[in-house]
Amino acid sequence: MRNNTYLGIAMSAFVFVLMISCAKQEDAPQSADQSVSPAVRTEEESARRRTSDIAPGAPAQRGDTRGGQAEDDGRTDGLEGAFLAPMALAKGRMLEYTVRLEYETEDILASRKKLLELVSKYGFVKQSSASTDTRTPYVNAEVMVKSELLYEALRDFELLGLLKDENITVTDHTESMVAHERNVQRENVRVIRRNKAMGQLSAQNRNWQQVEQSIEQSENKLDQAEQGKWHILDLVSWARITVSLKGPDVPNRISVPLYWNALVGLVNLFLRFLYLVIWLFPFIIIGLILWRYRGTVRGVFRKKL
Repeated sequence: MRNNTYLGIAMSAFVFVLMISCAKQEDAPQSADQSVSPAVRTEEESARRRTSDIAPGAPAQRGDTRGGQAEDDGRTDGLEGAFLAPMALAKGRMLEYTVRLEYETEDILASRKKLLELVSKYGFVKQSSASTDTRTPYVNAEVMVKSELLYEALRDFELLGLLKDENITVTDHTESMVAHERNVQRENVRVIRRNKAMGQLSAQNRNWQQVEQSIEQSENKLDQAEQGKWHILDLVSWARITVSLKGPDVPNRISVPLYWNALVGLVNLFLRFLYLVIWLFPFIIIGLILWRYRGTVRGVFRKKL
């Protein structure tokens, strides 16, 4: 009986030691992680977070050579295209578009040629001016583009150079268009109503002067309403775009004057002086004669006095 008791105690001690050894082995990785300082763990977690934020295959830096200039570290020196969305949802509105764009280009002549190609594709040139005989070569053009092609035209205008400045103004003429249409309908109803009233009167009771005045007033108002509708439709159909192209600054040049022009000017001055002397020559001769015989002339005047 006593032997069985000792055997049970021994078995219990063995099991207890075995459990302690297993617990130490499980706590070993945790103690290894705890041996790392909190600062190191924070830095590793930040690095993993930054790595996860970067999309697979995303470039660290991007460049853009459009307009002869580049962007470094994701920074741009110009605007990324004109700020205008597709106009499919605005078809029911009477919208007038006025756009002003300013581009910088490294080759002003090539950009000017490209601008003419784009204008011939989308509209026409209303007025333009250009010069390369200045410190900064430039091209200024006011072009008219079909409104339904405005979005595509502005996207193609990005080929002209680097967009530096833009101003897009939209004027809504929907309310004015409704008012003009209402005036047209009103005047048409008045004309019909007047014709019916005139048919009910005899020729003797008609005041033809008042009739003519009334008809003329209705016709004038109807013409004004129709002209207003046409004017709004014309403004809405064509977008006005002012494009300014600026080339690189030209370095200062030495200007050598034409010294031959100075010599020619001096000879011309001498010839003009000689011409004046010839024209005054008779008066000079008369003056010399009078001075030579001034005593005689003075005596003659004294005798007469």
